Amino acid sequence: MMDLISRSRGCCNLPAGASTGAELATLDGLIAAASRAIENYCGRRFHLETRDELHDGVADRRLLLEHHPLVRIDRVACRPTAVLTTASATGSRASVHVSDTGLSLTRLEAGSASVETVDFADAPTVAELAGAVNDLGDWSALVTHASYADYASADLARFPGAQPALDSPAQLRMHVEEVGDFLVDESHGYLLRDALWTGGTRFWRIQSDQARSRRLAALRNPRLVPTAPEPLPQLSGVTMLTALNVTCSIFRAGNAPPDPPDVANVAGFLQAAGWPNAAPSRPYSHTLLVETGVDLRDDYDAGVVGTNADTVYVADTPFAVIFVERLQRGAPGDHLRAYLDRQVPTWPTTDL
Repeated sequence: MMDLISRSRGCCNLPAGASTGAELATLDGLIAAASRAIENYCGRRFHLETRDELHDGVADRRLLLEHHPLVRIDRVACRPTAVLTTASATGSRASVHVSDTGLSLTRLEAGSASVETVDFADAPTVAELAGAVNDLGDWSALVTHASYADYASADLARFPGAQPALDSPAQLRMHVEEVGDFLVDESHGYLLRDALWTGGTRFWRIQSDQARSRRLAALRNPRLVPTAPEPLPQLSGVTMLTALNVTCSIFRAGNAPPDPPDVANVAGFLQAAGWPNAAPSRPYSHTLLVETGVDLRDDYDAGVVGTNADTVYVADTPFAVIFVERLQRGAPGDHLRAYLDRQVPTWPTTDL
């Protein structure tokens, strides 16, 4: 863990500075302790961290990562597949462990353990890694399929613990299928896709840079007493279906900016519908998805669209409400869909 300030910055806060070795050592210890206490109190790390996470499959369109906010997603892959097998035929026990830097191969013979290591840097491909293991003499390795030979050895999955490798080969797995059909919610730390994140145990691998605020609340009071875990975001209504992309205001008939809106700060998902469309008896240009609790009104009556409907404003662009309907009533994705007709905006604008 990195300290939040440097030694030189700490010395600036001391009237006479710190000059002796003992004073500097004390100052370093105080800075480290204070940095940890601040991060524990805030429940997060303030320095960027590179994370490599394995996630079980879930029947959900969202995949919550362990920490947030997200700064960058480097790789999302799935389908852990055995790409390399390795075994030892000698000794009373043998095991293989995949670390961040390479393989650690351990044999126990006559009560004495011998450990061999092969670094990914020295064997950058799966084929070269297999060759390096075979060169050890007491170990054998085999690439399971020729198509995996040129895969990067450093992409081998880091499963917890070591795998037994005496006589029966240990299967070293890699997430071989790259995935790119997702959106990222950086602030809340989740990935969203149209398909579900289904799969088996540790089916998904996500490599990312995170500014690390852990989902379970860390220590939050001055005495550093653990508190209850902070709840996960509640996924319901329109947020169960899609990522929100606008915050809008709703004005009743006869009310308009600059007067205050009748309903303010409404989060929703606005999407252009393509022109022309009709819903149900007048052209519309956009649809807006919002939660069922939003007070959004149309003036539709038996096929006739009246003049007393609400107007939705996205920034300075007005949208006339043509028709409002409720979808997936009583289900987890229960929400409202409004058909809107865009009015003349204040140009130039991108709120279209």
